[in-house]
Amino acid sequence: MHKTISGLVASICIIGCALARAETVGSVSAVSQPVWIQLDQMRSELDRGNDVRVDDIIVSGSSGRAEVRLWSDVILRLYPDSEVHFRANDGAAEATPELYLQRGRLCLQSGPPTSRGRHFILDVASRLQATIHQSAHVCVLQREDSSKLGLLAGSVQLINKIEPAIVILSEPGFEFHLAEDGSYQLLPPGSGDAIAAIDETPFISEAESETAAGTGTSEQIETTAARPAAGAPPEAPARTAATIDATTTGTASAASDSWIYTVYLFSTRSQEVAREVDQKLQRAGHDTSIIVSTEGDEERYRIAVTGFSTRQAAREYSDSIVGNHGIRDSWIGRDRPAATE
Repeated sequence: MHKTISGLVASICIIGCALARAETVGSVSAVSQPVWIQLDQMRSELDRGNDVRVDDIIVSGSSGRAEVRLWSDVILRLYPDSEVHFRANDGAAEATPELYLQRGRLCLQSGPPTSRGRHFILDVASRLQATIHQSAHVCVLQREDSSKLGLLAGSVQLINKIEPAIVILSEPGFEFHLAEDGSYQLLPPGSGDAIAAIDETPFISEAESETAAGTGTSEQIETTAARPAAGAPPEAPARTAATIDATTTGTASAASDSWIYTVYLFSTRSQEVAREVDQKLQRAGHDTSIIVSTEGDEERYRIAVTGFSTRQAAREYSDSIVGNHGIRDSWIGRDRPAATE
C-alpha cells in the first residue's frame, strides 16, 4: 500500500512539473527579424503575438530584436546576437520563470508595485544573479570576459557568484561591472563605459513590427498548422527537386516572385545526428540537405528542403512530411535568390 501511495505521489509530481514547464509567462509585443524561439532541439522564427512559456529560449540574430511582455507589468527587450532562457523558479510561491541571459544584451523594466509584491530573478550566465525589485529598470550586457548591469530606476540586488559577495544598487545611473576572475567595479553615473544608455525609444519601429507580423505567421513559422489532421493518410508522396519545380512554376504571385522558400525539418548541434537524419530522409525519397550556421561559438545543423518559389508550395510539402519519418514539426523560412550575372 505504501508503494502504491508513493507511486501516486510521484505521478502527481511529474504531471505538476510538466504543467509548470508549459505555463505561459508572456507574449511577444514587437519583433524585428531575425529572431527565433527554441524548445528542446526545435526552433522556429518568432512572430509578434507568440506566447512565451517556461523552458522556451529566445535567440536573436545579428540584426534581430524582440520585446516580450512578461506577466502583466514587466517588459523585456532583447538586442541583437543575444540569447535568453525562461526557466521555472521552483523556490517561488508561484510558478514564475527565472530569466537566464546566456549571451548578449537585454533591458528589463518592471511596472509599479502590485499587491502580489513580485520580484523576479535574472541570472547572467553563471557569474551574476540579479534580483529585480518592483518598479526597477535595468540593462545587462553579457560577454565572454565580463558581465555588466546598469540601473536606470528603482533598485536591484546583485550576487557575485564567482567571488561570493552581495551588492545593492539603488541610485540610478550606477553600474556593476564583473570580470571573469570575479573582480568587480562600481561605476558612477556618466562613466564612459556605461551600458544603460542602450535602452532606446522607440526600441522597434512600428514599420519593423508590422513587417514581421505580416510575414512571420504564415511564411516563417509553420508549426501548429503544419501537423496533419487525425485520420490523414499516413504517407504523402515525397517531393524531389523536379516535383518542386512542377508544383511552383506558373503559380507564384508578383509579391512572392522575389523569394525562395525553405522548409526546415530538424535542428541539432550534432553533425553526426544531422547526417543520420539527412540520410534517412534521402533514402525515403526526400531532397533534403544540411544547412550549417554559426551562432557565436556554436554550430547548428539544420535539415531542410529548399527551392520552393511560393509559400503555398512550401506549406503543402510541410503538410506532407510532418508526422512521418519522426518529423514532429517544421518551420518555413524565405530568402532572396542569389543574384545572377
